[in-house]
Amino acid sequence: MQINTYIAGSSLYHRFDVRAKIIFTILMCIVVFFDMPLYVHYALTLLITLLSLTTVKLKVTLHNIKLMLPVTIFMVLFMPLQERGGSALLSYKSFTIITTEGLNIVLVLISRFYFISMICTLLLESSTSRDILLALKSFHLPDSFCMVLSLALRFIPSFASTFTRIKDSQRLRLPNPDEEGEKKSFTKLIPTFTSALVVALKSINTTAAALDLRGYGRSKNKAEFYTLEGGKKLFTHLAISIIIPAIFLITLEALHG
Repeated sequence: MQINTYIAGSSLYHRFDVRAKIIFTILMCIVVFFDMPLYVHYALTLLITLLSLTTVKLKVTLHNIKLMLPVTIFMVLFMPLQERGGSALLSYKSFTIITTEGLNIVLVLISRFYFISMICTLLLESSTSRDILLALKSFHLPDSFCMVLSLALRFIPSFASTFTRIKDSQRLRLPNPDEEGEKKSFTKLIPTFTSALVVALKSINTTAAALDLRGYGRSKNKAEFYTLEGGKKLFTHLAISIIIPAIFLITLEALHG
């Protein structure tokens, strides 16, 4: 797993200003919850998939979809509990398993989940963590919030990578005589969790030093080595990020009232 979720590229979405991408992502995540026909949800799903293919290519897109499959399967398994009234689509004798209304609800939920997950993932994969944090600070968000997000983006992938390396290294150990026989899966994970916890505890001093160097908790203004560009380019990108959701809503209102 990568320390930075950013995937280098030269696509149009990569060159889009990160501040505009954050606004666009938030607005589209709101728009997708508006009442709209099912075919419009399908269209949004197709568009966000095409955007992903042009931004991070096929391999990464398929990997992102694979990560969403467990939640999608979970939604499908609970489909019989959705909307018990209405016309029966699948039934066993007198017991209705799936209704047409319940199927439509699940399809809408899956479409929304897929769209929101994909557009948020594209934001992280097409923008560096540094640029995202600078964009958040440009919105005058609290420094503490930006710092927490910085640690999450930096250390969560690192910790996951460390856990994987520890697990792989322990597989190379020769079994001791008293370790023979089958063990429960949870018991096998205890040594890995213990080693990962030790690594996390050892990183406390490093994390505290990094926070101190960044001026966390001090009243003085913090210096910045990097800034995001402004000017006409930023204005154009911000306008596009707002106009596209607005046009979508206006079109949806004109077609379906």
